[in-house]
Amino acid sequence: MANRSAGFWQPVVVVVCIAGYQWLVHSVLLDGHSAALRLALMCLPLAALAYWIARRAHNQFLWWAILVGASLLIYVVEQKEHLGLVAAYGMPHAAIYSVLLWVFATTLLPGGVALVTRLASRVHGTLPANIEVYTRQVTVAWCVFFAAQLAVSALLLKFSTLSTWSLFVNLLSFPLVRTAHNHVQG
Repeated sequence: MANRSAGFWQPVVVVVCIAGYQWLVHSVLLDGHSAALRLALMCLPLAALAYWIARRAHNQFLWWAILVGASLLIYVVEQKEHLGLVAAYGMPHAAIYSVLLWVFATTLLPGGVALVTRLASRVHGTLPANIEVYTRQVTVAWCVFFAAQLAVSALLLKFSTLSTWSLFVNLLSFPLVRTAHNHVQG
């Protein structure tokens, strides 16, 4: 019984911690908390990337160059505009969705096999023609979703308040992925 309870609570604790962290970033971004807290929150994603580079990256020089470049950019933006926290969380958001869009979209090029089709074939073997069409459409739908994430984020940053942009990037982005996933599944 204790194992079942631990199995239930561990994901709950992880979700609460992630949501709490994202809420902290959102509130610090808006309320102008102490410089030390802003700096700590700006450094945390960079520290996570540094940890990943040190542990797993195949081309460490390239990744360290990206990390140093991102750090310098965030520092300059913070010094000039006081928007280093925006850069620290906006750049990964844009990078993740750009890479996902690129990965999914390149499989839709002529002669390619759509990514979702490829994954379904690995699980189920040869797919009927109607399922191949469906899985290709699902790949297209994910491309539209990733492009929409990028477009909405950019438009909110340019034309809306920082509060609205932060709410979208820091708090709504992950639930939207889950909602999109559920919609594709159902």
